[in-house]
Amino acid sequence: TVEVLGGIEYDGGCWVARTIFDRISLPTSPAANYTLFMQLELNGLGAIGTDANKLNSFLYRNVPGVRTVNQIPDANRQANFN
Repeated sequence: TVEVLGGIEYDGGCWVARTIFDRISLPTSPAANYTLFMQLELNGLGAIGTDANKLNSFLYRNVPGVRTVNQIPDANRQANFN
């Protein structure tokens, strides 16, 4: 089994956009499976796109120690911009 995972997350202040690409090749299947997760989250209101719980469980299962920008305290995020 070969799996490739890549993604990008952008914090626009009051909104967050996430896009994650996944490709998995199984030895029992001649063709690879591709998945594209997309999500737009409006802070304090909710999210549209891929189910947040499904997306987060996928990330936690495949990327040890992953955290979304919403999970990082504001003080730490602002310190990285200076």
